[in-house]
Amino acid sequence: MSAVRAELARLVAATRGALAWHMEGGERDLPVPDGWAQPSLGRGQAFRAFHTPSAPPAPNAEIAAPSPVQALEPVQAIAPASHAGGGPLAVPRPAAPVGLAAGVDGQAALALHQVRAELGACARCRLCEGRTEIVFGAGSPAARVLFVADAPGRLEDELGLPFVGEPGRLLGRMIHAMGLSRGEVYLTYLAKCSPGPGDVGPDTLAACGPFFDAQVAAVNPEVIVALGEGAAAALGAEGPLARVHGQWLEREGRAVMPTFHPKALIQHPRTKREVWSDLKKVMRRLGIDAPPPPRG
Repeated sequence: MSAVRAELARLVAATRGALAWHMEGGERDLPVPDGWAQPSLGRGQAFRAFHTPSAPPAPNAEIAAPSPVQALEPVQAIAPASHAGGGPLAVPRPAAPVGLAAGVDGQAALALHQVRAELGACARCRLCEGRTEIVFGAGSPAARVLFVADAPGRLEDELGLPFVGEPGRLLGRMIHAMGLSRGEVYLTYLAKCSPGPGDVGPDTLAACGPFFDAQVAAVNPEVIVALGEGAAAALGAEGPLARVHGQWLEREGRAVMPTFHPKALIQHPRTKREVWSDLKKVMRRLGIDAPPPPRG
C-alpha cells in the first residue's frame, strides 16, 4: 500500500509540474483546482523539472560562466549600469547556434540565456538570503510586449516561475483578452528575488537593474507594460499610479504603459475597466484588433 501511495504522490507532483509549465508558457488557461495554488512540493522541485530549459548548444563564442558573487557598480533605480568588468552589461547577438531557430528568435533566446548565465546564483543584494528561487522571466524571446512588475511574490519565489497563483491566472486572462497568449509575450520582474512582506529597496534595484535592461535589450519589445506602482515609478512614472496609469511614457526610446498589477484588480475589481482601457491603448499601438466579445 505504501508503494501505491508513493506512486500516486509522484504522479500528482508530475501533473502539477506539467500544469505549471503549461500555465507559464501555454496557449490557453487551464482549469486548476482551488487548492492547487499552494502545493507542497518541497521548494518547487517538481515544477522546476518541467520549467528549467536545457542549455542551448554552445555558439561560436563561449558563454561566460555564471558569477554568483560578482559585484556590480551602484546605479540609480534601473538606469543602465556598469558591471565589474567595466562598461555596460553586454547583450551579444551572435549567430544562432545549432538547436535554436535561425533569425531574431534564436538570437534573442541565446542572448537571454547568456544574461541568465551572467546572473548566476546571484548574491548581489540581501534578498538572496531569504529567497527560495530566482525568478528570471519567461515567454517569447522575441515578444512585442514585455510585462514587468517590481518583484515576485511568495508563490513565485517557491516555484521559480513568474506570475502564478490567482494574480497569474488573471494576468493570463488579460493577455488572452488582448488576442495574445502567455507564450507570445515576455514576463519578468525588476527584482529577481522576492522581498517577502517588504518593499524592493534601492540596493536591489541597483543590483538587478542591469539584468532587467539586458533582458529588454535581448527581447527588444515594442511596448513595456509596467504592472503596479513600483514598476511604474522605476520606469519613469511621476505621481501616484491612480493618476498616471494609461499615460504613455518613454524609456530609452521605448514605449512604456503603466497600469495596475493583477493583485490590485483582485482587491479592487472596479479597476478592471481602467486596466482594460490601458491595454486597449497597447493593442492600438501594436495594431492588434480587439477580439470579438464572447457570445451568450
